[in-house]
Amino acid sequence: MKIADLHAETERLLVLASMATTGPWTWIIQDASTATLGRADDWISDGFVMDSSPCESCCKGKESWKFGRCTTPSSENANFIAAAPDMAAHIKRLDARVCELEQLHGASLPG
Repeated sequence: MKIADLHAETERLLVLASMATTGPWTWIIQDASTATLGRADDWISDGFVMDSSPCESCCKGKESWKFGRCTTPSSENANFIAAAPDMAAHIKRLDARVCELEQLHGASLPG
């Protein structure tokens, strides 16, 4: 992939990130049936991202939330999803560094 293509892809991802709820995101466990992803400081209104709930039969008799049941994401996937704002910020920093290197080294950069 050429550097120009990397910049274009970075721009596309950053536009998507700018339209999403600002981070950082965290999972807030409501009860055995619902976990909410959003900003911990304001998940009820502007900080809401999504809810996750298992099917009714998985909720019955459960006293605590558990990722990886039925239709809920695994804890690994849940953590990855919650890291999206941090990843977008990191992509932006990496792209800025690539731009610096391009200015320093010009055409000697591969791609």
